[in-house]
Amino acid sequence: MRAIVTGGASGIGAAICARLSAAGLDVETLDIVSGFDVTRPDHWERVGPVDVACLNAGVVTGETAFFNDEADLARLREGLLALRSKL
Repeated sequence: MRAIVTGGASGIGAAICARLSAAGLDVETLDIVSGFDVTRPDHWERVGPVDVACLNAGVVTGETAFFNDEADLARLREGLLALRSKL
């Protein structure tokens, strides 16, 4: 089985990756550290079919971890809609 973990480069995401891997899943980490932006639909196009998707990434806009306006929310929505075709 193939799993993806967004935000998997550190913290809780890294622990999730380790646990899924220990359970025998083929785990791919999708993280801003490696250049993967969950809010960009073109980044999701590079992701193949998956069996398990753990959407752990936090999205920081501007100087806060909160959405500043509708445009920020729309960017996240577009990224998540791109993921739907992979499940």
